[in-house]
Formats: sequence, structure tokens, C-alpha cells
Amino acid sequence: MKRYLWLDDEPARDPVSDEWHICRTAEEAIEYLSAHPNDVLLASLDHDLGIRKSGRHVVEFMLRERIFPPVINVHSMNLWAAEEMVLMLTHGTYQYEKAPFGVTVKLWQFTPDLAPDLVEFATG
Repeated sequence: MKRYLWLDDEPARDPVSDEWHICRTAEEAIEYLSAHPNDVLLASLDHDLGIRKSGRHVVEFMLRERIFPPVINVHSMNLWAAEEMVLMLTHGTYQYEKAPFGVTVKLWQFTPDLAPDLVEFATG
């Protein structure tokens, strides 16, 4: 079981370390998080994944199922979609800082004492 999750449909952007579990689709990432809900320490998510579901769907799943990796990195080059994912995560659950990587990268640190009931927010 790998402790780091990478979601991106573009193999050229994959991390070089073999410590990462690579997912090409939102469905693959959701399946991996479902199988290892308390084991993933870092999830790095792209938004644009082709014509199917996006990284936003993974964020919605994490909020709905209350699966909170300690650190979430949004590495999408789609600025507006990345901001939307960030807003969903910062709704009382994660704090962030910006880091350089393409157009926008945001690093999120889980703060459990701030976590409200996120099911309604994620689904409603």
C-alpha cells in the first residue's frame, strides 16, 4: 500500500518516486481512497482529467465520506477549477499556503478541530 496518491491524466507530470500510487481517473482515485481511507498521507489532485469526472469529484467524495488525508495538494493548471476545489476544502477543514508549480498549487493541512459537518456542504 502506497501512502501518497497522485491524480493526473498526463503521464509526463507523474512524480519520479515509486512511493506514489498513480491514478489516471477520478474513479481510480475514489476507489483507492475507499480501499485505504486512513492510510493516504498526501493526495495531489489535478482537476482536468479528460471528458469524464474531474478532480472536483474526488474532493466531493472525500468531503461526503469524511476521508481526509493530512495534506492535499491541488496541482491543476486550470486556475478557476483549482480555486473551486480549494474553496471546497477550505470550508472549515483545511488551511492552505501557495507553492510554486505551474500556474497554481495549493497545499492544504488538515485541522480536525475546525472540521464542521461537511456532508451538507459537499452534496448541497
